Amino acid sequence: MPRSPPKRLAHSLAMDSSFSPIEEEEPEAVAEPLKRQGSVRKVLPATPGVPDPAKLVERTNSLPGIRSTSQYGPYFTEYSLLPEYNMLQGCAIPGVYCVPAANTPLMWFGVIFVRQGPYVGGVFRFNIVIPENFPDGGCPKVEFQSKLFHPQISPEGDFNIGRGFSEWNKNMHHIWQVVDYVRKSFLKIDPGQPVNEEAAKMYKMNHEKFMAEAKKCVSLSIQRIYDLSPTDDPHYISFEPFDSKTHESLREKIYSQESSSEDSRGLSWVASNSIKPFSVPISGVIQNSS
Repeated sequence: MPRSPPKRLAHSLAMDSSFSPIEEEEPEAVAEPLKRQGSVRKVLPATPGVPDPAKLVERTNSLPGIRSTSQYGPYFTEYSLLPEYNMLQGCAIPGVYCVPAANTPLMWFGVIFVRQGPYVGGVFRFNIVIPENFPDGGCPKVEFQSKLFHPQISPEGDFNIGRGFSEWNKNMHHIWQVVDYVRKSFLKIDPGQPVNEEAAKMYKMNHEKFMAEAKKCVSLSIQRIYDLSPTDDPHYISFEPFDSKTHESLREKIYSQESSSEDSRGLSWVASNSIKPFSVPISGVIQNSS
């Protein structure tokens, strides 16, 4: 189990997504540059080296115009990443877990549990590196920490994300799509335009040998699953061996929640412990619905 749950991605800022620019007034009417005026809700925080932060806020019809102010660029990037992470959580991509780093929002730690295909049973760690000017800076990079023999993963661990996202469109593409594309690359091997020529050639010419190499990667990932974290970031996903004193009570709590929530899921036409549709008698359905 991961040691620590993810925390909020963005810093606490003195502004929100519905921020409005400051209305200009005559100099003698402005006693305090940071005082709320008209429909203004909040003002950007002061920046070292800027004597009057209110002057940095100008009327603009586009976010890039605001983002061009370098002092505040990182904050706008974090606001862009908040909905990205919320979408990733909402998608609940099976077998994949991602957590933004605590030290920087531009690095996300991930781990994938492969459930089928040549790498079934493998537990592979990866990092998502996000451009500083996201979403305008191109596609995020995916770097695997686990050793992998795969046509779309270089010997150094760089995933060939350009194979699926040749050109990043910020209006159409999202980080959850990148994560899902990485997951699917383990289920159906794509040898086209490889970054590991040897793996691609072996997959096409000697499939049995390729499967053996994939199994080696799986075995190595299991052997190294309890390795110490290579970083001091507290959000790095790491694992511990099962300890009944530590984990048994938590496991019982999870199982008890699952069993107690069965009655709250609504009417089911399938009898308990059965996969046959409409196996619940009509009388039972009527009685439960009443």
